[in-house]
Formats: sequence, C-alpha cells, structure tokens
Amino acid sequence: MFAEGGVEQRFFENLDAFILSGKLKQANIPFALIERILSLYRSKDVELLEKAILNLNLAKYRQAAEVRVLCEEEFLSSALIHLLTEEGDNSCLQVLCALFNLTLRANKSKTKADV
Repeated sequence: MFAEGGVEQRFFENLDAFILSGKLKQANIPFALIERILSLYRSKDVELLEKAILNLNLAKYRQAAEVRVLCEEEFLSSALIHLLTEEGDNSCLQVLCALFNLTLRANKSKTKADV
C-alpha cells in the first residue's frame, strides 16, 4: 500500500522512534513488514539494525532463523545472543557455539582483508 504511493520510506522513518524505543515489542507485526524494516536498517546503518532486532520481539516468529543468519552475516553479536536466549529452547552451549562461530568468521575476514 505505502510502496504503491511512494511513501514507504517515509512510513518506515516514522516508525523509527517506536521501533527503537521498544514500544512495538509486544505488537504482532506481519513478518513481511519486519523483513522490509530490517532490510531498510541493513542498508541504512548496521547499528540501527541491531537496535531494531533488540527492540522487536522476533523470537516469536517462525522465521527467526532467517534473522539469526542476518545477525551472523553482519556480526551482530548482541542481537544474536538476544535472539538465541529469547527462543527459550536453546542451551547455553548453543549460544556459546554461535558466538564462537561468529568470532571465527570475523577472524577469517580480517585475515583475508590483511592479505
């Protein structure tokens, strides 16, 4: 609806304050809209992306694994820990393994960049 009218960007910008303050944490937002919001933050500023993930209750969506992959791709450790602990069925070992894998990927990318 907003994309057709050319005001999608403005719509998401108006949501910024509500998302980043956590006021929409309990709201039931369609995941298609969540994907657009995360995509916008990803292209705009990765720090805002992490804040958005921390302030939206994304663990309740069955697509939470997609958001975890996004966190791993962008090296968002706080958001990754948040998602893994919010899901409830993950053990401490799983969280540690995810962080370890994130650290390994970060070191590999540094090594490739140094060469």
